[in-house]
Amino acid sequence: MSAAADDVRAFRAADEQDHFRAHVIDQLGELREAVSLTPTAEQIGQAVAQHMRSMLRDPDTWADASEGMSEAAQRQAGRWLWGGIRKGFSKASWVFVIAFVVYQLGGWTALVAFFKGSAGQ
Repeated sequence: MSAAADDVRAFRAADEQDHFRAHVIDQLGELREAVSLTPTAEQIGQAVAQHMRSMLRDPDTWADASEGMSEAAQRQAGRWLWGGIRKGFSKASWVFVIAFVVYQLGGWTALVAFFKGSAGQ
């Protein structure tokens, strides 16, 4: 290899290093700028508080909340209502089964006596 080729290679290496340094410096500058734009915890807290205040002033927020609570209450009431109906049918079924057994064992007189005796208690 000649001295001229070595000089060219050395020049290219130095040029590449200069380009790399310039690129890194640009990237660091952009990073500093991005970090300086990052909001602080206090700024985030203020923004959240401001947004909450504006939401609470909005009538649509309250309409949506009312609708959601109404739907939840209806679902809960439906469960309570159907649970009560199911419990009532269960008790009525047991009364019917017991009355049927009493009727099978003793006829109408036993059934009447059973209900008279149950009503007296």
